Amino acid sequence: MIKLIEIAEEFGRIIWPIKKDLQVNDLILYGSLAYEAKKPKDVDIMVIHHNPILDKLEIMIKENKFITDQEVFSFLTKSIKNFNLRDIIRETSIEEAIKKGKFHTVYINSTFFYDPEYQKKWRIMHSAKNKDINKTKKWGNERFEETALRFGLLWNPQTKKYDLPANLKYKITKL
Repeated sequence: MIKLIEIAEEFGRIIWPIKKDLQVNDLILYGSLAYEAKKPKDVDIMVIHHNPILDKLEIMIKENKFITDQEVFSFLTKSIKNFNLRDIIRETSIEEAIKKGKFHTVYINSTFFYDPEYQKKWRIMHSAKNKDINKTKKWGNERFEETALRFGLLWNPQTKKYDLPANLKYKITKL
């Protein structure tokens, strides 16, 4: 049986070489796998990007236009002209994890880190999930993205692992 970390690393190895074409800045592993839980349940990846298609996708996800990650990848396959993401992940551990509901992505535009208006809109859009934009269930007064970045790990193309602390690169300003 393949380990969850191997699925995350396979995603990094597949996406990183095409990151410029996808307009992706970074991949961050967060959640139980990054926090080194004893029994992580799934793979959680934050995709930091500057791609208007991924902005549209994030809005559609939050509006419940998509139910499964399979539907997300179908949308991306139709929307990104240069790549067929479905073919890229076909017969990989990623595809299997998506089918089992064990692979999740969240998309955040790099604008978030310097534009207070975008930051506010993003937080409001995600507050329905967390109920309160100023709190997460697990970490009290810390927001979802603050927790994800504080404990998250950046994809490192040199080591081909998620082993760089995300909070060394990404800082969040308080509104």
